[in-house]
Amino acid sequence: MKRIRKTRILSMLIGLAFFSVNAQNSKTAIEKQPNQIITILHTNDIHGNYMPFLTTTGSATSQTGDPGADSSFTFIKEAQIGGFAVLATAIKEVRNLKNSDNVLLLDSGDTFSDDLLGNLTQGEAVIRMMKALDYDYLALGNHDFDYGRERTEELMQLAGFPFGAANIEDVRTGKSIFNNPYILKEVEGTKIAILSLGYHNTKLTGNPENMKDLKFRRGNEVLQEILPELREKADIVVLLSHQGTPVERLTAEEFREIDLVLGGHSHTLKK
Repeated sequence: MKRIRKTRILSMLIGLAFFSVNAQNSKTAIEKQPNQIITILHTNDIHGNYMPFLTTTGSATSQTGDPGADSSFTFIKEAQIGGFAVLATAIKEVRNLKNSDNVLLLDSGDTFSDDLLGNLTQGEAVIRMMKALDYDYLALGNHDFDYGRERTEELMQLAGFPFGAANIEDVRTGKSIFNNPYILKEVEGTKIAILSLGYHNTKLTGNPENMKDLKFRRGNEVLQEILPELREKADIVVLLSHQGTPVERLTAEEFREIDLVLGGHSHTLKK
């Protein structure tokens, strides 16, 4: 698909970092509108934590096979961080500053379980907060099946925005779970494909009974199948992933046609 203009994607990992990527466009389009800014706000691994919490010193990286200290995120002192009130304020400020029509809000999974209130409400508490913040899309993490596939679907209906993972197949339908492998968004004429991938070893991290009708495939196999289609449909391809930092780095190197990777699962500060 031809590029319609020169576009800069500004992606904000809430409270942590900024990323940008440029897409090349036709000369005619550039003459008409030389620059466009799209802002992507990104959260991951909320794990039901809706209130601020006190960090402890040391590594905050989950044990997911990260190769060493070079990829770990370490707190150097105790501090109170996080919480949906702070998150809501940050999102509101960015939307006001950047024009809300040009802002996308995404999450890379492991979102609504683990905290006491999340468990008591089977994820509903956090999903209602996410709905209030008007998220666009969620890539399913391994802990997003802690209450079973049926409950995850109920939460998606409650949320009012799609959950998906292109590499998680519902064996009953033969399609990706909830049939939301990607979403297409158009921002001032620029078509953006946001493709989701889950953790292929999810059945090793939770109760297999909660996932008995699901098949988990490796992300690179699915990318080989689906990326040509997305490149025809969209000007920009964003990967919303819950595969973990080491895999996501390899994915970015192997699939150069992906413009931006937004990851999760490892709890690392992405660079």
